[in-house]
Amino acid sequence: MQVETVLSGRPIESASALVHAMFAAELDSPVLTSGHDLGALAGPLRVDVARDAEVYTKISGKEQRLSAGDMVVRDGGGVIASVVYGPDFRTRIRLESSAALFGAWGPVGLTTDVVAAHLDRLAGLVREEWPDAAVEPPRLFMG
Repeated sequence: MQVETVLSGRPIESASALVHAMFAAELDSPVLTSGHDLGALAGPLRVDVARDAEVYTKISGKEQRLSAGDMVVRDGGGVIASVVYGPDFRTRIRLESSAALFGAWGPVGLTTDVVAAHLDRLAGLVREEWPDAAVEPPRLFMG
């Protein structure tokens, strides 16, 4: 969908440089990324599977019924990202966001090297905008 946005001439729907960096990194990679305002996260994160009839609010602000079996990430407040439907509204990156958490999603069979290269590219783009940004090393969970 990112490539379609660029080819159609539609603008990226965020004024946040963090979102633009995430979008640019995705154009060069088979890896999708979800970005979240670190200050909006509630408690520990866990990777999980969506349950039948489970609903969350997509980044657009619209409620979305999740597909049973979709891989999701949750915090104490609920689902923050879905592989199929993307990041949530509550933890979305805003203009005023001062810290972010990025999650990377890739197809089965993708190597850790490809995911690490994507995250390195994203970190480099963030540092271009904020040279003094503290970027933690990625933690890869492959399954």
